[in-house]
Amino acid sequence: MRTLLKSLAVGFVLFGTGCPHGPPAGLVGPPVYDENGAPTDPFYEELAKRTSEMASEGEIPSDPHEAYLVAMQEIEDNGIKIVPKAEGIEQWEKFTTTFPTKIYVAKNWDEKSEAVQAQILWHEIVHVREYDTHTPLMMGFMYVVPEGRWALEIQAYRESYRVERLFGVPEEKIRAAMEPRAEFLYESYELRAMPHDYAIKKAVEIWMLDSP
Repeated sequence: MRTLLKSLAVGFVLFGTGCPHGPPAGLVGPPVYDENGAPTDPFYEELAKRTSEMASEGEIPSDPHEAYLVAMQEIEDNGIKIVPKAEGIEQWEKFTTTFPTKIYVAKNWDEKSEAVQAQILWHEIVHVREYDTHTPLMMGFMYVVPEGRWALEIQAYRESYRVERLFGVPEEKIRAAMEPRAEFLYESYELRAMPHDYAIKKAVEIWMLDSP
């Protein structure tokens, strides 16, 4: 399933851009890790720490309903369509997926609370802005480099946790969810080259940058 989704992502981007060649200039391949488990090239770690695609201070209202409305307006202003995912592929149905012009929401989208929907939308808006910053072509290639997909998701989940804090979720509950989320990303994105302890520690470290 993960291989299928990777292929779909790259195929979508290459088809949409008409690129018949290799990776775009500026893309860094998977780094080598030193004896301490740290990457010898900080490209993806720095990418994960970026805040330029995240909401500016005061942009997201602390009221979930208002946050939802502002997110929907942001999506509309960018010409993004929200589309329900088709049934039939179990893993594909469960998660929200963003492409340059569409956000495919999970099959149970309408069953989620408005607060959860708002949190998900602000997470996906980070990906919308990543497409604008990096271009769809670069995003497609980064998404099939495990460290690239990891970095893009670390940034977007940092926004998710910021939204939870705005909505008044207790800090201890937020912190308790971080390590399991980091473990999930490590396993889902097949980060076999990235040392496990480094991946978990670095993800939590970045997500804690906004803690009170």
